[in-house]
Formats: sequence, C-alpha cells, structure tokens
Amino acid sequence: NLKKIVTYLLSSSFIEISVVIGALIAGLPLPLLPAQILWANIVGEGFMNFAFVFEPKEADLLNRSPRKSRDILSREVLTLTIVAAIVTSALLFSFFYLLTLQGLPVEKIQTLVFAALSTGGIFFALALRNFRTPIWRMDHFANKALVFSVGLSSLALMYALFLPPLRDLLHLVPLGVGEIGWVICFGLVNLCAVEIVKFFVFQRHAKMS
Repeated sequence: NLKKIVTYLLSSSFIEISVVIGALIAGLPLPLLPAQILWANIVGEGFMNFAFVFEPKEADLLNRSPRKSRDILSREVLTLTIVAAIVTSALLFSFFYLLTLQGLPVEKIQTLVFAALSTGGIFFALALRNFRTPIWRMDHFANKALVFSVGLSSLALMYALFLPPLRDLLHLVPLGVGEIGWVICFGLVNLCAVEIVKFFVFQRHAKMS
C-alpha cells in the first residue's frame, strides 16, 4: 500500500511539473494556476492518498517471491511510476496544446486542463489499487474508504466547476456539456494508457503467479 501511495504522489507531481514546464518552454500560456494546482493536490488527490492505507491485501500476495521490506521503490514500481507519469504528461500536454490551437480564451483552457487533471487523477487512483490486476477485474467495493474518497474528490471537482464563489476563487469558468464530455474522454483514454503500462511492467510477475 505504501508503494501505491508513493507511486500516486510522485506521478501526480511529475505530471503537473512537466505540463507547466512544457508550456513555458513552448512559449504558451500557463496551463494551470497555483491555486488550481493546490486545490488538485490537497482536495482532489488528498482524500485518495489517505484511502490507499485501507486497501486490503492482494489475493496472490503469498504466492509471490519474497522481497526485502525496505525495497519500497522496486524496479517495477519505479518503472511504472516513471512511464505512467510520462505517458499521462504527454497526453495532458497534447490536450492542452490542442486547446490552444482552437484559439480558446486562456481561462477556458486552464479550466479544461484543471478538470482533465482532476478527472485523470481519480481514474489513476482506481487503476493503482492493484499493480497486477486490470481495473475491470477489481472489486471496487473492497476498499470502502477509497470509494468514499473518490466520491469526495468528484464532489469537490463539481463544486469547483459549478459553484460560482469557489469557481471565481480558483479562476475557473463555466463548462458546457460537450466540454465536460471531452474531459471525461481524456480521463478514460488516460486510464487505458495506465492499464497498458501496468500490463507491460508487471507482465512477467503475472505469468509467474
């Protein structure tokens, strides 16, 4: 569970830093404002970080080869963290770049990137519940704390997008139904990419078990 928390925290931080640095290098507007990043880290992702502690042990745990307890960032976990972060960063930056090509206002672009980052983080947390099992084979109600946390994070995102005082505080603008659909599509595409990375990184271990 500690490995899952570390993977989630490191990947999320790398994604935010990479997208901002990429925009600065390309001479584009900031994709996210500091207040938006702070909200995504503390409110959006904070609940799910805590919920990983209550993740039950995986079914095939006793069938695996012994590992040193201090080896938190094993080669497989480190590879998953780096590759998943790079893939998600590339997808999010591509999403941001395509939005800039549409000539949308900066506030609209930042709102869409903020929503995409938050939605992707929710799906990412669900995928990380088990490194070796795809998301469609997991029992998502086994960790009620994570279910509750996903609900809170989703509710916090909706409040940020639809509650005018909070939306103004975060410098966000209203989104249409079609735009929300694109955000959800981004989250699903990112989820598929993470699942593919999981499969290739842990494929050897899955065959051994």
